[in-house]
Amino acid sequence: MSLNFHADLATGRKAEYDVADIFKLAGFHTTVLPDTDLFSSHDIEVQHPEGSLKTIEVKSDHIAPYTKNVAVEFQKRKDNKIIPSGISISNADYIVYCFPQHPSFYLIPLPDLLSLLSNKKYKYTRWGGDENISHLALFDFDFFKKECVAINANVLKRI
Repeated sequence: MSLNFHADLATGRKAEYDVADIFKLAGFHTTVLPDTDLFSSHDIEVQHPEGSLKTIEVKSDHIAPYTKNVAVEFQKRKDNKIIPSGISISNADYIVYCFPQHPSFYLIPLPDLLSLLSNKKYKYTRWGGDENISHLALFDFDFFKKECVAINANVLKRI
């Protein structure tokens, strides 16, 4: 388990391909975006068998099962200012969370996650991440999973 952004990139990239594979098994055409922009607004594009295109951002939280908190970044410090980041600037249709110690991936529409944040459904916020520059909302692990949908082929066909 690492708390280093760069050390976690390979694990996060693997999760992106794992999520893409699940969508492929459900009949979607998938494109995992290249790593040229580490802060792109989404990671995967999926095209439904009937034609609609959706975007997915994959988040991997290695320590949530231990802390019982899911960390959701929404702001960061940059040049002595606090600016929007993480889900606050995402334009993905869906966010998929991966908890490596759990067999499922959890999907939540971005507007639903933003609503949880704006309605303060989190336990508390704190600064964390590399160099403590990320402002994180910490949601109860079990509550968060209930707000999401564990993805499988039947669930994916409805999006």
